[in-house]
Amino acid sequence: MTTRSQTITTAVLVSVAVGLGAYLLIDRGNPTSAELETRKSNLLKVFRREEISELQLEVGGDKARIVRAVSPDATESDYRLFLGSSPDSSKAEPADQPAVDRLIQALEFASPVRSVDPATDKAGLGFEHPRAILSVRMGSVSWRIELGAEAGTPTGSAYASVPGQGTYVVARDFVADLLRPVDSYRSRIVLPYVASELAAIRLDGAGGARNLLKAPWGGFRIDTGGGQGPRVHRVVYDQLLTAFAALRVERFVSPAAAEDALRAAKQQGKSVSLVAEPVDKARPIARVEIGGECPAAAAPRVDAAAPDASLPEAGGLVVVIRREPQPMSACVPASAMEGLRTSSDQFADKRLLDLRPDDVEELKIQRAERVLELVRKGSGWKMRHPEERDVTGADAKGFVEGLTKLEGELVSPADPKALGLEPAKGTLVVIQPASGSQEHPQQKLELGDEQGGYSYVRRVQDGVVLRIAGNQAHQIEPVATYLRSSALLDLSADRIRKVSITWGQGDKQIIARTPSGFKFEAPNGYVVDGSLSADLFDSLAKLSAERWVADRDDGSYGFAKPAAVAQVEGVGDGGTKSWRLLIGARIGDGVYGRWEPDTGVFVLPVGVQDQLTTYVIDRSMFMIDPSEVRDMTLSAGGKKAVIVGRAGGTWANDPDAGIALAEGSVERIQSAFLEMRAEAALHLGDAQESEGFAKPLLEVVVHRIPGHEERSKDIRIAIGKGDAWRTMSVYYARREGVAATYVIGAARVKPVLKAMGVE
Repeated sequence: MTTRSQTITTAVLVSVAVGLGAYLLIDRGNPTSAELETRKSNLLKVFRREEISELQLEVGGDKARIVRAVSPDATESDYRLFLGSSPDSSKAEPADQPAVDRLIQALEFASPVRSVDPATDKAGLGFEHPRAILSVRMGSVSWRIELGAEAGTPTGSAYASVPGQGTYVVARDFVADLLRPVDSYRSRIVLPYVASELAAIRLDGAGGARNLLKAPWGGFRIDTGGGQGPRVHRVVYDQLLTAFAALRVERFVSPAAAEDALRAAKQQGKSVSLVAEPVDKARPIARVEIGGECPAAAAPRVDAAAPDASLPEAGGLVVVIRREPQPMSACVPASAMEGLRTSSDQFADKRLLDLRPDDVEELKIQRAERVLELVRKGSGWKMRHPEERDVTGADAKGFVEGLTKLEGELVSPADPKALGLEPAKGTLVVIQPASGSQEHPQQKLELGDEQGGYSYVRRVQDGVVLRIAGNQAHQIEPVATYLRSSALLDLSADRIRKVSITWGQGDKQIIARTPSGFKFEAPNGYVVDGSLSADLFDSLAKLSAERWVADRDDGSYGFAKPAAVAQVEGVGDGGTKSWRLLIGARIGDGVYGRWEPDTGVFVLPVGVQDQLTTYVIDRSMFMIDPSEVRDMTLSAGGKKAVIVGRAGGTWANDPDAGIALAEGSVERIQSAFLEMRAEAALHLGDAQESEGFAKPLLEVVVHRIPGHEERSKDIRIAIGKGDAWRTMSVYYARREGVAATYVIGAARVKPVLKAMGVE
């Protein structure tokens, strides 16, 4: 039972609590003694960051309002920017959040350098026409700061007035924060949506008209009408997203200047229009146009985090105009144009499977009664059909990678029935690891007929029909021999005794291993390169297939006229054996290969063919030992330089016999010839007209110090034209007495030309 005294006590406490709450509600706008004590050295004596609702700025005659917008759940807030003095909410645009946070932080921690005596004449302090005015509203508390003239000391400081409180001198950093242009608070994000929020991406202009629509599988398809169209290639789509990310403002420009630049770009066909439609229909469509060089007189760079950063050249920027939502005229990095100019053909995914090798968890190929089924097992695989056995990761690697790289040609229009796809003659199904809401997503292909040297498949995902060349289509057949061991020659390099190779129009070399190294049996009269020979023997011993593609040659792999034939003789467990390797046609970055008499066809790296068809002839004949040089004459570009040898193997320029070389040039020439090793002997016999030896770029004559018979012979070197060889910049080179043309890396020759003043 509650006593009367307890009831009275409770009522009194409730009354006190209600009264105290009412007092706090009425008084919360006034500073507490604790606040005043804590902030006694700050410019603003009361500062409640969480209550800030609005900031008004006026800088250099430009005005802006920054208004805090609180989300419905009141857990997050952002800021909206109104340029000018218009209160029209439809003209609000997102503010740059880091820039606003920087300004608020500057206000919160600003401390005056010193106070200005209230009796001081204010006429000369610059408050008649303030350089900047900033007003802050936080709850029932408001502040106004006016920035006046420079104070002189300390450097960069200025006078600031806080009406109703006092006049002060404030430091340079705070002055810089107040003088930041109102454009600094504009969001630099041009496209207001991330990829996951988009339902459609429409591009026009440079690259043609392209409509990309969100597809049921989560990616995008190219809209060809009626809800049809091929899926977009994932890698190319990522390049488009990179272009979207590059759409960040470096400079804001006037609308008139932006329109002029864009108009010129349109006339030249160098502009792109972009329409981005969000999944949420309640949100506005974004319309952007990009193109035209950024006007040289553009406004200063917008970079709130680094306001003093150097301005990029206008030539590295292009104009962008956002029509909707919230119009914007600015300049962005020119790199943004790259992904936006991608054509529809480039966007179209021609791969059979949109997968990486690691994405394959299970796969099953079925055609009539034949089945090939694999499932991952640890680091390897388990074959379920046509037999049950384990397959190593190495043996399955090439097969799985080959499937994920396999491409075809889009067939449009296609008659599925005529191509054997209705009904399908087989299927290929790939199960992927669990991902997101899908426990085990899959990709499926329907297999059709082989007609005219092509096989036809239909991707169930987007309904597109592709045709695949017959020599690649075997990869999607249920053949277990594709999972053979990738090792091709079970022999150590030291057991290989001889390698004979033929290629091209009668090119041939035979290299034999001897107790002292290697020697040529053909061609005669050339010195063998021991390093190249050892690499060749080692590569053949370790030769492995990237993948198996067929259990027999059907005539489509180029073996009727092989690009190269290598005969390998070695000593195996059963005595002397011989193996014959055929190199067929190229496929992508590989070549077809076959060991005779085995009928299986596999793919080798293209580098294997390059190695087999490179003469292993000595490459050191362009290297010059400094100690052997009596004198050297170099002629290039109409100039002649003479270098003489000295005791100790050093060289010196003889300006009386030729041009005077700049300081350090002789050392650079000497260093270059010490390392002047050729990349390879390109061909044997006489020089070809296209190699430029009729008028050499550089000629070198070396008179050697007498002594040894070999050293008494002069060295004569000619450097011909520059060219590209196997993706490398090279020069053709020949040495007198050697019937072969070599290629030398340009990086080895150019220092000599530069030292002679010839570029």
